[in-house]
Amino acid sequence: MNLPIPMFPRAAESLHWYYPDGRPAYEVPNADGSKMINPDIRHARKLGLLPSVTTVMRVLAAPGLERWKREQFALSALTLTRLENEPDERFLRRVEEDSRAWAAKRADEGTRLHAAIEQAFRDEPFDPAFYDHVALVRQKLEQLPLAFVGDFKSKDTLEGKLERDLFYDEHVMQLAAYARALKNPDRGLHFEECVVGVGYAGRCDVHRCGSLIAPLVSIMVGIRPAAVMVKIWEPAEAERGWQMFQHALALWQLKNRYAPA
Repeated sequence: MNLPIPMFPRAAESLHWYYPDGRPAYEVPNADGSKMINPDIRHARKLGLLPSVTTVMRVLAAPGLERWKREQFALSALTLTRLENEPDERFLRRVEEDSRAWAAKRADEGTRLHAAIEQAFRDEPFDPAFYDHVALVRQKLEQLPLAFVGDFKSKDTLEGKLERDLFYDEHVMQLAAYARALKNPDRGLHFEECVVGVGYAGRCDVHRCGSLIAPLVSIMVGIRPAAVMVKIWEPAEAERGWQMFQHALALWQLKNRYAPA
């Protein structure tokens, strides 16, 4: 399968800013131009950078994520052996470090899975550990409507999970923002297509003939064992997601005193 390859490099997990023409702002020059640094809101104001969709959404509470962080902390506390006469403060610091390391490992695994899916659809070599995952994703994509805007998410396991356990408002908000920002789509299947909107930007994981009327699709991939579950959001849910994102964007702009056009 030969698919169109975007002209932009794949965004790193730490990327949160874009130039108005869609180029990712991985790094920007520092004040005296002597080195490249990660941009922040000050650079964004100076250079007219656009925040990513996920950056905008960080102004909102994420109860699911916070619950997961608490669970990782509790698991680390249960599994770490406390040293003899170790002060509470030192033990808690070790628990925090252990839980962060575990979370980073899980995040890295999800990133590698995402990369494998993209590489496979580009007919490039990919990590064979994710062969079954890629095969299931291919099967699911073939069953989707002729037009859709999709986003991949990963989870340790999908076993015993119901739809309400896997798909959240944040997912449809993100998809709705991408759909509104996609421009001049064609009927090809695209991965990591750069999208630019009024006041925000981002990279849509996958879309085919994306448009305002294309269904929004969340694609959840379980890592162990390999599994895929898909949710096609209803039109009313998609509209609600867009309205929520608009309010989040307005809040982000007010909070940061910055409203790029």
